[in-house]
Parts: sequence; structure tokens; C-alpha cells
Amino acid sequence: MSNITIEWLSDECDCPGSSYDGARADGANVFIDDVLVLELTPNADCYNNVYYSAYTVYEKILEHLGHTIEYEAS
Repeated sequence: MSNITIEWLSDECDCPGSSYDGARADGANVFIDDVLVLELTPNADCYNNVYYSAYTVYEKILEHLGHTIEYEAS
């Protein structure tokens, strides 16, 4: 059985001159058996954040492992 390790990442930046104090973005590095397999690098920006929610990180791991994810309306 493989060992999956998730290293959670975050990034922050100040947004001088804007109506809010700053921006924050989250992401992760994912290792399988100590080998980096996914780099989901966050980039906090005042207007164009790049972020990965925990849900998205788990989804990317499943896809990397070859699983297809299907969504059904509730």
C-alpha cells in the first residue's frame, strides 16, 4: 500500500490602495511514497489568486491515482 503525504501550503500578499487588506491562497504538495507527484502551488494576488481548496486537492489525488470522479445532482 502506498503512503500519501500532503504538505499544505499558503501564500499571502498585501494589496495597498485596494478596498481590502490583502489576499490569501492555499494549495499543497502531494507526495506518494516520498516522491512529489502533484505541485498545487498557491499564488496570492490582489486580483488573480491561484488557489486549491482541500476538496480540489483530494480530487486531484484521486485523478492522479486513475480514478474518474462523477458528480450526481442531489
